[in-house]
Amino acid sequence: MTVCQDSPTKLRARGRVLVLADVRELVEQNHAKYRAYGLEADIFSAGLGRKQAARQVVFGSVQSVVRNLEAFAGGPADDASYRRAIERLRQAPHAGRCQRRAL
Repeated sequence: MTVCQDSPTKLRARGRVLVLADVRELVEQNHAKYRAYGLEADIFSAGLGRKQAARQVVFGSVQSVVRNLEAFAGGPADDASYRRAIERLRQAPHAGRCQRRAL
């Protein structure tokens, strides 16, 4: 993932964002880049010992998220697009592997 200068503004305006990486080092690195803009985000990664998913933006490891989807399905009832994305993750035959794909 590359975080460009205008990304934080766009992310703030678009509801919840889940940024997935397949290794904990990338989760941590991407989270640090985002925080460098002065923005807050949670980390959901067992490898990093953090399972937080309350904030608007969450950086997580694929395996931790797929194994704990219930932590993400409890979002606001009117956030249908977020719920659809979680349902697609549940049904994905490739769950547990990193894949660049728009949800």
